[in-house]
Amino acid sequence: MKFIIFIFIFLINQNIYSQKIMKIDISDLSKELLDEIRKIDSTKKNTQSDIIRLEGLENTKLIKTKLDSAKFFAIKASYYKNISRTNKALNYFDIALKTNQSLDTPLVAVIYNSKAKIYQSINNYEQSLYYFYKAIEWNLLSGDSLELSITYNDIGLMHYYLGYNLKALDYLKKSIEIKKTLNSESNIMVTMVNIGLILIDLEKTDEALKYLNEYMEYYLNFPERKTDLIIGYYNLGVAYFTKNDYDSSFYYFNKALSIAEEMNFSFGIAKISYALGDLYSEKGDYQNSLKFALKADSFQINSFEFWGYNNLTLALSYYKLGNPIYKKYFTQVEDSLKRQENTKLEEKYIEYKTIVLKSEKKFEEVFELQQRKFEIKQQQENNLLQLQISELKIQSEIDEQKIKILNLEHENQLNESKIQQRNKFIVLLIFFLIILFVLIFFIYHKNKKIVKLNNELTTSKNTIIKFFSIISHDLRGPIGAFKILLEELNFNYNEFSEEDKKELIFESAKEVNNIHKLLENLLTWAKTNQGEIFIDLKELNISEELDYIIDSYQYQTKNKNINLIHNYQPDIIFTTDKDIFNTIFRNIFSNAIKFTHIGKSIKIDLIKSESHLELKVEDEGIGMPEVIKNNLFKLDKKISRSGTEKEQGTGLGLIIINELVSKLNGEIIVNSQENIGTEIIIKLPTASI
Repeated sequence: MKFIIFIFIFLINQNIYSQKIMKIDISDLSKELLDEIRKIDSTKKNTQSDIIRLEGLENTKLIKTKLDSAKFFAIKASYYKNISRTNKALNYFDIALKTNQSLDTPLVAVIYNSKAKIYQSINNYEQSLYYFYKAIEWNLLSGDSLELSITYNDIGLMHYYLGYNLKALDYLKKSIEIKKTLNSESNIMVTMVNIGLILIDLEKTDEALKYLNEYMEYYLNFPERKTDLIIGYYNLGVAYFTKNDYDSSFYYFNKALSIAEEMNFSFGIAKISYALGDLYSEKGDYQNSLKFALKADSFQINSFEFWGYNNLTLALSYYKLGNPIYKKYFTQVEDSLKRQENTKLEEKYIEYKTIVLKSEKKFEEVFELQQRKFEIKQQQENNLLQLQISELKIQSEIDEQKIKILNLEHENQLNESKIQQRNKFIVLLIFFLIILFVLIFFIYHKNKKIVKLNNELTTSKNTIIKFFSIISHDLRGPIGAFKILLEELNFNYNEFSEEDKKELIFESAKEVNNIHKLLENLLTWAKTNQGEIFIDLKELNISEELDYIIDSYQYQTKNKNINLIHNYQPDIIFTTDKDIFNTIFRNIFSNAIKFTHIGKSIKIDLIKSESHLELKVEDEGIGMPEVIKNNLFKLDKKISRSGTEKEQGTGLGLIIINELVSKLNGEIIVNSQENIGTEIIIKLPTASI
């Protein structure tokens, strides 16, 4: 339960009333416009009336220059950003960029940084990372090292939020390196706290304490910096909490609380009260946990996350104390999660709700919550994967720019040499120009090939990354479910009836079968792509092979009451590779069973001619929409679906069939109509031994 405290680690670092126009330098605005902007910005809270006052300035004569106009639109965007009107904010930032026309380089950097944070707030991490890198580019142009270090810090925090802790540390350490060159001790300390808390997340608490103690040693020299002291004591409390040193944790949380109460710092009091409530909950002292959670609740902090987590502490405390009011707080969090997605809050909700459901022996609901927990983890991993892919793309673009710059520098050097020697060596210069033209022509075509190969490599790499993301998703699901089932049997064995135990064992066997099938298909695919499958042509009684495979699926066909129509002659002899042919038919037939409705039919045709063998499997199943048909054989597209009885699939079977049919120089044809059925035809040419 302790990880919940870390969700708010960066909130306390913010001032309660920060300047609403952020880091935009307004000192060079026209005087009358500057006075009006300062009046609006002097109010403590960003309100709709502030927006109305700004809108009223737009068509006045106060905006006198292009720079006035650019900064005015950037300020409007900042106000809309502060009230979470993201589309409006992005629109006005873009207008500011077009109006600016390189008049103010630092303003461009601020706008890109702001756009990055907006995209981060709506979980578009690819765009966020793109604009953070654009901000870095303009920070370098403007020579603003402090803003450059802050941008690296922001990128690090985004990686931390997505669980990419090691990469987050890299960016934060870059930030510190720049700040050290500026001798900016206070800015260094902010980043050191962030590094310390990430190290706590990585379970390197002792190393984290070195950073946090260094932070405290610095600010103990400035007793007037009370907010910074609160941050230090609070985060030391977090560190000792993770070490299970509750006495030290209580000590530092209470030190932070006494300073916050002395300052009448309501956000800090609420924040620390919540932490103490969580700590008492961890110790099992639910009376005190309730006391501090109610204290935090009394401040009515306007934060969705804070409100949600504190409600969960209230719910668990009331439940442990036997008060049925706990249901109200669970319901409030559930309703909030329906309105606004927040995976970390949902994880905490699942943790606390599971405690209640297990004690009430509602294991089916527990199982559903655990499944949702796995889905959340997979979603987080997908976000992380997308971020990693984006970084590769951006780095590739940066490398291409570097190559272009190097080529331009090289060309400039040659041109300088040409100018210096033009008067004295005219004949030599003409000859040199011919060589230069040939060289440039060669470099141009060489670069085109390099760019083409680069693009092909990037596409192939992204396809493989997506493919393994799909495979890991499909493998993780049944393994996770199997793990949950076994844990339930292991820890709660005596609480289940014999019938429930059989049901759990049956479900476990189904998950193992799914895992086994996926691994078999994955191994076949790997062998095919590594060239480890060799064709061994032999005369086979194809009819007998089909009968044998069909018999091996008797349980599945009887279980779904499927009518099998065998439309082929006995003793059809054909020369082919036995293992490859059987793998092809087994995958097609098992798919037909999976997607055929109970009581419907599967028809199997086998026709041999002088030139080829045609195998046709036709089912009366759910069929396929066009979007799935068009992506059947694409490695980077996830097309797996559940069968008519919720049988799990991998989406890898048809890819393997396609590759194996190609090995035999054959052809695969797929005809399908949604809600009517699917027909798969395999045509294999006659082979000679």
